[in-house]
Amino acid sequence: MKYDFELVLEHESGLSKILHKIEKGSAVLEFGPAAGRATAYLKQKLGCQVYIVEIDAQAAASAAKFAEDTIVGDIESYAWLEKWECKKFDYILFADVLEHLRDPQKVLAKTKLLLKDDGKVLLSVPNVAHNSILINLYNNVFHYTPVGLLDDSHIHLFSYHTLRFCCDQAGYVPVIEDAVYSAVGENEVSADYHQVSAILRRELQKRIYRDVYQFVFVLQKKEEVIRQGQTIEKRIKPHAKDYKCQVFFDRGEGWMEEDSITMPVSLCGEQKEIKITLCDPEEIKNIRIDPVDCESGIHMESLCLFERDGTKVQKVSGKEVSTNAEYQIGDDFLFLTDDPNLFLTGMQWKDISMIKFVFSIVDIEQMAVRLLAQCDIDKDYKSMLAQLEKKQKDEVNKRNELEAKMHACNVELDRRAKELEHRMDVINSLNERMPVLENDLKLCRDELDRRAKELEHRMDVINRLNEENLGLKEKLEKERVSLGI
Repeated sequence: MKYDFELVLEHESGLSKILHKIEKGSAVLEFGPAAGRATAYLKQKLGCQVYIVEIDAQAAASAAKFAEDTIVGDIESYAWLEKWECKKFDYILFADVLEHLRDPQKVLAKTKLLLKDDGKVLLSVPNVAHNSILINLYNNVFHYTPVGLLDDSHIHLFSYHTLRFCCDQAGYVPVIEDAVYSAVGENEVSADYHQVSAILRRELQKRIYRDVYQFVFVLQKKEEVIRQGQTIEKRIKPHAKDYKCQVFFDRGEGWMEEDSITMPVSLCGEQKEIKITLCDPEEIKNIRIDPVDCESGIHMESLCLFERDGTKVQKVSGKEVSTNAEYQIGDDFLFLTDDPNLFLTGMQWKDISMIKFVFSIVDIEQMAVRLLAQCDIDKDYKSMLAQLEKKQKDEVNKRNELEAKMHACNVELDRRAKELEHRMDVINSLNERMPVLENDLKLCRDELDRRAKELEHRMDVINRLNEENLGLKEKLEKERVSLGI
């Protein structure tokens, strides 16, 4: 059974989000329950009456233990529609099922006949527009996997707008739009942002829904939503990872999370401006600003200190800032760590009430080019360039190695496919000859039976002739005796 997994509700998944939305004691129609991990939960924990449709007979037998009634067969044969036409359900579930159907829109539309007016359809589908897939497509790579975004049994693909259109055409409105997230490199699709150029990487990282692994929708009948004037609740975050700028205050005990403030920051756009109000400034020894929590180039537009009345006290330049940047020239910093730090030390903070920090986030490769353009290429910058070139070369070699392995795998798969095709041809040829051989064998058996009967008949004639011949001999002998011969 391919989809026989343990149910872990504490782990965020499409199925766990669906099950958390079901009320106790409900009537539920579950499509594609597999071995029944969710069916058991609905029956035993929520006391629901569950009806199931499952194409895998072995899986259906396992899930049926927790179901009121079971149909074993293809969802798109619509046997469930006829069998349960008199039932009305509170919930109809499609947990990672629609992508396995030839016409999911038609199936969704038919479910309206079995759903209560205030009932809900709960569904989850994988997002084919995930950045992991787009990165591989850009590199002319597309591989199916046993499970996940590119499950090898998927025959229908969904993006956000594709799913919305499908629901709308089926007569439903998504009253809750939710999602499960997985960033590039955190799922079964082998992809990495370093496999594309810096420009494309930044564009990909700006995309909304780039990290959505599954869409999870709650649907209600369109006419019911209109009648109730119900609003749509959008819970999908544009990005799974929210980048942040964090400011730490050292009051003599070092950098502590509890004495820091955090502000969201986007990689998109140009200048960022943050204003930091200081509490109890007389206690502050040093301040640390972490502009963003990822590898990046930072251009410091301005860093100004203000008194309580708003008077600008000081403008701090890049030369006055300590940092953990790999390279720095003036107000430009290149960070090759996901924890960039700018340290403001040796300053008197007691009269300062606010800091205004204006900066730009620059791609690390663009920042490297900018830094090199600002100076003579002395040995330090030659070293930096060599490091960057080595990193790029390593990435290229790694990609080439992966492509070579994938090519070798594809060649081997082609060879095995051809071998299998040849063997299937032989089997099919033998299967085609079987009826002819069986007919020839039957004819041989019939001929043997005919000849056996003929032989038996001839033996009977011979025996009869032998008996007649013996009788004639005895008669002749008697005549000889009577004649004295």
